[in-house]
Amino acid sequence: MKMILEQEIMMDKTKSFPLSNLPVTEGEIIKVIILHKNQIITQSTQEKLNKWQALFKLTQALHDSQKITAEDIQAEIDAYRREL
Repeated sequence: MKMILEQEIMMDKTKSFPLSNLPVTEGEIIKVIILHKNQIITQSTQEKLNKWQALFKLTQALHDSQKITAEDIQAEIDAYRREL
């Protein structure tokens, strides 16, 4: 049975954290993995990010998107807010 228990904590000056009330029984062997939040980008996540960035660049390069001004964007935002 695979079980993943995830908990996000902010490390304090003691640089320790308690593990309690775990859903395991005495004698069971578990594996604890500690990851820094900023380093949790898997290869598949990075590939998806690269594809999105490429799509954004392609979209921005389209002829019609170059006609959009900051004023156009602001007008659309204002119109949306009026509908709320």
